[in-house]
Amino acid sequence: MKEEYIQVKKKAFSFLARREHGVEELRVKMMLKGYNDQVLNQVLTDLIQENNLSDERYVEMMFRYHFGRGQGPRKIINLVRQVNVNEGLIQKAYHEFEGDWFESAVNERQKKFGDWGGDIKEKSKQTRFLIGRGFEYEQIEPTFSD
Repeated sequence: MKEEYIQVKKKAFSFLARREHGVEELRVKMMLKGYNDQVLNQVLTDLIQENNLSDERYVEMMFRYHFGRGQGPRKIINLVRQVNVNEGLIQKAYHEFEGDWFESAVNERQKKFGDWGGDIKEKSKQTRFLIGRGFEYEQIEPTFSD
């Protein structure tokens, strides 16, 4: 049992060394490797207690990383929801996130399309692009006032 525990913990650390993981995300990855559920649960509990595994840290990392890639809050929130993170943590991270979503939307539209010439068809196309990137309408509309 002790040897198996060490093996499972080493594998968990190898995943965590690459990037932060949510608790359930790491559990699924480890289960796919075929580890004993009882040992896996003990390892995850220990990692959480040792502060090596944290859903809160994971959500913050996801917001920073995807914001840096020019993605909006809707897309990021949906990505985090897919790995079964507590909704309260997601909303807290969203409200505490210090990135400027409006500026990000402007930068993404500008990067993809350049200056807006006032064409309504073009506005619809650019709006769909920004919605696909995960921005909300309140963040998109001001991008056309330059």
